[in-house]
Amino acid sequence: MDKMDLTCPQCGAAMAYDQAQRLLRCPHCGQQTLVDDGRVQVDGDSFLEAGYRFEQGRMMAQREAAEEARRQELARQAAAARELKQLRRWNTLCLVLSFLMPFTMFLPKWAALAAAAVLAGWAVADRRIAGTAKVIACCFALPVIAWRLIFG
Repeated sequence: MDKMDLTCPQCGAAMAYDQAQRLLRCPHCGQQTLVDDGRVQVDGDSFLEAGYRFEQGRMMAQREAAEEARRQELARQAAAARELKQLRRWNTLCLVLSFLMPFTMFLPKWAALAAAAVLAGWAVADRRIAGTAKVIACCFALPVIAWRLIFG
């Protein structure tokens, strides 16, 4: 509570504080000043009720925050599962194409070179392809490129 001047603004006499009505009264001129300390007066029953409602609101807010965190975690897990499934598909495709590389010997030279170059470049450049699949793709594609360039 801020300090107050307890002298009457009209006559300058000392003012008396009435605690029950929260008033400063001048006994000489009758000037009254309301004192507001910023506190809310609550009787015993409504005080307990107000505390109970406050706790209910706090607990409801905690439950809602926990439910929202759970929803976000489930959404994150679902997105991670979808991404993992897609990565498995890309890696499987890369491996299947890698194992088919030796059969490009039966294709014309330009087609075999194009297929091997595309496979090797795609496997190395694509972030969705795992490291092992990249190595296997290059191990199958690069010899095909070298063989076809050297021996036609």
